[in-house]
Amino acid sequence: MRYGMIAAGLGMALVAAGAGAENWPRFRGPNGTGIAPAEFTSAVTARDVAWKVALPGVGHSSPVVWGEHVYVTSADDGAAKRYVICLSAADGKVLWKRDYSFGSYHKHKLNSYASATPAADDLGVYVVWTTPQDYSLLAFDHEGKERWKKSLGSFRSQHGSGSSPIVVNDLVVVNDDQEKSASATYAFDRATGQQRWMVGHQSSGKAAMATPCVWKPASGPEQVIVPTFGGGIQSVDPRSGKLLWEATGVFFSRPVGSPVTTDDLVICVNGEGAVQRELVAVRPGASGEKPKLVYKIKSLGPHVPTPLVSGERLILLNEAGQLTCVEAETGKTTWSEKLGSGFYGSPIVSGDLLWAIDREGRLNGVNIADGMKPVCKLDLGESSQTTPAVADGRMFLRTVSHLICVKNGQAR
Repeated sequence: MRYGMIAAGLGMALVAAGAGAENWPRFRGPNGTGIAPAEFTSAVTARDVAWKVALPGVGHSSPVVWGEHVYVTSADDGAAKRYVICLSAADGKVLWKRDYSFGSYHKHKLNSYASATPAADDLGVYVVWTTPQDYSLLAFDHEGKERWKKSLGSFRSQHGSGSSPIVVNDLVVVNDDQEKSASATYAFDRATGQQRWMVGHQSSGKAAMATPCVWKPASGPEQVIVPTFGGGIQSVDPRSGKLLWEATGVFFSRPVGSPVTTDDLVICVNGEGAVQRELVAVRPGASGEKPKLVYKIKSLGPHVPTPLVSGERLILLNEAGQLTCVEAETGKTTWSEKLGSGFYGSPIVSGDLLWAIDREGRLNGVNIADGMKPVCKLDLGESSQTTPAVADGRMFLRTVSHLICVKNGQAR
């Protein structure tokens, strides 16, 4: 089986939108693979921290990078304000900030009012805000001017929201999954905001938090992969909005971690609470055929953190801190070791090093070339539920109320 250059191959959809090797344009980087440039392949220490900036309010959204711009969102419940913030990658200086009023509402105690990660391209940055009254998608240029805004109507979820927008070719795609009958995936023209297509799916009492990805199979056109509890796994043609296939009945609960893919597998996670979790891998057939369930992994797999496909390996880091390597094709466990305390942020890989921020706010660097070999642990000073971003020899780390830039330790 050819796993090859998955990060590059699956990032083709973003290349058309102007993405480059030094950008980290969405949640977990190009196409959400979590595969970073091999720029952080050794230990980092406090000496490598280039800057640390306090953010207004708090949040769980991860940073994204376009050129010398770093984007992040935050929310201050006391001030009833949400913020879109653009900072300089070089020194952390705030280049611009936009604020939006909102009223507090019920959400999960571990969620935040700013959990959806922005998406960026050559035109600017895209942000999702939700309240029970409104699901909004906003587009800004790189100077902070609002270009367009779309409202998708009310939003119902017992835990709040978390799914992030993505850019696919000339489209911005959002998964509006919620606990009502109007759940759907939408695509908007990234330049004008005009709706290009909408694909509905069955709602459930458990809204998904997963962010879609693009799958480029070994043969055939690219597909947008959308996991939800009510709709299962859906594949949509981004050009037409046509539903290509569905894998229904594969989840026992809501997907929170996002999907990853190989040449012929689509891999998703779902779960409930702290210990009930399950990973499923399906193999789609020809157009219109029902995908085949290839394997399931219980307990070792994550619910909230997103898995990683690295070469022929599937890397799993779950909430309890168990780090597991399995064969991506078969699901067979190669090794499994305890990394440390709990994780809600997703891991990334740079070369042979896996990087992940635990819930207590420590950046863990682990060599996974042959088993698990801890390399470093950097205390960031406060809790975190986010995923690192890597671009141009810098790693950007978001804690609950700060953004931190770490430079490549080898450059000292």
